[in-house]
Amino acid sequence: MRQKYAFLWAVILMAGGFFGSNTVAKAYEDLTNKNLTLTRVADIDVYNDYIINELMIDTVQQDQRDGLQVYKINLEQDGYISLLLTARNVTKTVETYGSRGFSSDTSDATLTATVYRDSKLLYPVVPQIIAKSGNKAESAQKIALDQGTYYIAIQTDKYSNWYGGTSNTGVWVKGVAEFIIYYQPVNSKEVYRPSTVGKENPVTIEKEFVGLLTATNPKDYYKFELEDKALVKINYMYGSTKNAKFILYSQEREELIAKTVAGNSVWYNVEKFLEPGTYYCSLETVTPNDGGLTNLLITQTVYPLRLTKKNKDVNTYVTVSTIDAPKEIRYVIGKLTNSELTSSKWKNGKIITEDFRFGVNKIGYYTVRVTDEYGNMFMQSIKVTSCDKKAPSRPVIKSSKAGNYVITGTAEKNSLVTVTVNRRSYTCMASSKGNFKCEISGKLIKGQTIEVTAQDISGNISIKAEATVE
Repeated sequence: MRQKYAFLWAVILMAGGFFGSNTVAKAYEDLTNKNLTLTRVADIDVYNDYIINELMIDTVQQDQRDGLQVYKINLEQDGYISLLLTARNVTKTVETYGSRGFSSDTSDATLTATVYRDSKLLYPVVPQIIAKSGNKAESAQKIALDQGTYYIAIQTDKYSNWYGGTSNTGVWVKGVAEFIIYYQPVNSKEVYRPSTVGKENPVTIEKEFVGLLTATNPKDYYKFELEDKALVKINYMYGSTKNAKFILYSQEREELIAKTVAGNSVWYNVEKFLEPGTYYCSLETVTPNDGGLTNLLITQTVYPLRLTKKNKDVNTYVTVSTIDAPKEIRYVIGKLTNSELTSSKWKNGKIITEDFRFGVNKIGYYTVRVTDEYGNMFMQSIKVTSCDKKAPSRPVIKSSKAGNYVITGTAEKNSLVTVTVNRRSYTCMASSKGNFKCEISGKLIKGQTIEVTAQDISGNISIKAEATVE
């Protein structure tokens, strides 16, 4: 009985080889790595037209017996693709020879489509879709890919037969599958693709930059330049429904900020005060084979803070050039880092909000901190290598008569004069000729002691002069 059915199977195969099989066989030969036609669309989420690729499936054919056919597509530029595969005209036949005789059953066939980056099918870049007879399969979401050639593997059940073999079951799949590949080209502003450390895409302040993360290029690097100290606001957006990751790096490529980007084409931002220089940032996917358009917009609110030392070794001081109408300016001796912006060291700092300058009479570092009306703080240090260390000459008290409200005398030109009477101090400035006139709140009383000191612009203080009210 087995020999009888084996003979019938052989006849069926031979008939397939003679009756109309040449045309079909030639078609299969042409389909080896054949280019599939793309349906090009302006918006892959909104489309009305499509081009169907008909895939001839027949695992009886010698070159399809492993159930695999490989096609290719060429993307002229970066963009999105989406797949739709149907197996409604494809069936699976199972013939069984057993003790009860021969049986044949036709059922739904299963087809899968997987997109690979390489011809050896080692690196899949698009999640596999699975289609069965009567049902279509399509990509769950659009997939972003770089320009180039990709290979699509269409897989079904392998061919097997019982004729001449040890198995008593024969299986083959046959029919015409329909395959649509939607393609939306995307324009980006990327100079380097892929971008890497050392080849970061340059971003211009105040200009939006459009990039693309793809399944094959899941991380983009950027750099930007700051000419002034500024409050930098980095706005970023990711076009996928899944998350991405944003990282801001310092000039030394140390991580400053790391944030999760929630996607869904919603703008997010981070803010940070940065010194002048070159900075780096990156956007990367966190889900395998994910991708989408990225938007990056970097803005800045410039907070200039320049410290300038005046004079070499006589009347040395430092001027502060910064924002208009700061809420507070204060300085401390020493070099502080950005991590000490709110350190307790500032409690002992001297406030110079009205003066925009301070004297220096010691070599070393000085650090200035400015606070704006919103409470934002920024600071800058200066190194003083030479300064005025000489104290002014002792002042001379000329007039201090009882009953008067005024004390006069001479001191170093343009120095700050401090007059102390009855443990109460008053200040005035010596003129450019060295004369001073200091008014007090009450009449001088005979026998009171008057003390006068002069302080130059560098902060050096003279020996005090003393006199008794006559």
